[in-house]
Amino acid sequence: MGRKKIVLLIATVLCSLVSPLHALETGIDNLEVWGYVQNEVQFATTDQSGTAPLYVDRYVSPLLGFHPAAFAINGLLKENTRKHSGALMAFENTMNLKALYRLIPGKLEVFARLYLLFDSVYNMENDIGWDRRGVPGSPYWGPKSGDPRRRYRDDFHNPRTEDILREFYVDYHSTDWEVRVGKQMIVWGEIDGFRLLDLVNPFDLRQFILDDYEDSRMPQWGIDAKWRFWPGKPNRNLEFVFIPNWRSNYLMVEGSQWEVDELKVFRGGTNAFNYFDALLGPLYSFELNDEKPANTLGNASYGLRYKDILQTKRGALAYTLSYFYTLDYNFTPFVRGWSPVFGFGSTNGRSPAGFPGFINAPTRVDLEYRRRHILGATFNYTLGYWQLRGEFAYTINNHVGVDPLKNPSSTHQTMALQRDTFNYCLGFDRSIFTDWFISGQIIQNVVIDAPSNMVKGLSLRDRRSVDTFFTLVVQKLFYNDQMTIQSLIAYGTEGEWWISPMFKWETTQNSTVSLGAQIFEGNPYDTLGQFDRNDLIFTRIRYSF
Repeated sequence: MGRKKIVLLIATVLCSLVSPLHALETGIDNLEVWGYVQNEVQFATTDQSGTAPLYVDRYVSPLLGFHPAAFAINGLLKENTRKHSGALMAFENTMNLKALYRLIPGKLEVFARLYLLFDSVYNMENDIGWDRRGVPGSPYWGPKSGDPRRRYRDDFHNPRTEDILREFYVDYHSTDWEVRVGKQMIVWGEIDGFRLLDLVNPFDLRQFILDDYEDSRMPQWGIDAKWRFWPGKPNRNLEFVFIPNWRSNYLMVEGSQWEVDELKVFRGGTNAFNYFDALLGPLYSFELNDEKPANTLGNASYGLRYKDILQTKRGALAYTLSYFYTLDYNFTPFVRGWSPVFGFGSTNGRSPAGFPGFINAPTRVDLEYRRRHILGATFNYTLGYWQLRGEFAYTINNHVGVDPLKNPSSTHQTMALQRDTFNYCLGFDRSIFTDWFISGQIIQNVVIDAPSNMVKGLSLRDRRSVDTFFTLVVQKLFYNDQMTIQSLIAYGTEGEWWISPMFKWETTQNSTVSLGAQIFEGNPYDTLGQFDRNDLIFTRIRYSF
């Protein structure tokens, strides 16, 4: 599709959506309706997008001369790339509609939010398919087999049916209580761009972390109750959260340009096991158990948070102390089985993540979502023109990846161990000359008692016991605050970058136009570097009402 047609289509869509909403009036007392319609277009700036081949072998086994897992998976799983030249990566049309009805003003309210998203890129691009070569029998065996658009149109980025009604809850307010019951978002934390304590709701990660948090945070049915238990101290409260149902993160779709390395390896290995199952018949059997946890009280999540604000001579200090007990939103594979090549199985009968590929092909893989205890704390201190903030999270019994070949003395065929982890962030916000704004952060992830053979999950790359990231946001307002230029820079100390500049223009009181870019740099096995080939520019037009 030509660029002129794209521009014409954007204008047509916006006019058809915006015009009837310009003078939105409900005519009902105590009812407010507001929201926005938006169109976002993403253009690729590279010749091909998608994550690079994962196993560029660096570690060499002293016995074999190569890493067997790297050898096996390199032969089965190449890369998922989409070859193009300046092609569309997304053409998203969004409507976010909110309504608030005050049953008893100031005491009892009902809130609802509808979120409609349709990414029409798969109807507009003729070469939307990816060249995904995998093992025989996989949906992507051979170059551009079938029509992958049918899969991606539903799965890649459009919301699932249950999420069209994004929020629906009842609020109750009294002197001592604030209670919210229903489908809602519960936001804990003080930092930007990363999640340490903001774990009450799962996230939609199908486009990595490019979506706004309001759009990518997935709703949960539950109860959020705040109790102001101290007379005369309205800012001092105790919050209780109860989530009876469980849901996982939305992970990247297989074959998409945002599919992370570990998912590629796991899905490629699963295809390989299925292929061996069909090839060897009675000699080998493979079973994958990916049953999600049931929505029972035994799988419910609970949270408790204490919040207070202290007034000092220099400023105000807001702080929280929290505890959250939940099922992990991402699975850990546990294996039980034997190898058709060497004839041995897990020595402890049930070990996390056995050798991928040909070395240990299990008869059964269980995708389990384990319980997590998360202890947290935050602070936000206003000191003149400075705002200092911090967030701390201690997680008990996280799973960290290890490579058993790097520890020959180990008797366990395991690629995961349980270790406590400590995450923290320290940041600052500062306004300068009324129209400049600067925000900086340092984020660190520390593995307590880290094993010597710790690796980055299924990537089998060495992992440090401490991972460090720095972020910086610089923003400038001008033209009577109607125009904004800002840039986000994230840097990991292993040499990975994420740069996101953006220009935003408030053309009218209700309309904004934005132009920006997403730029990634780094090694293909790093968190940010694996998207090195996914650089893009985007345009965004929004009308609020």
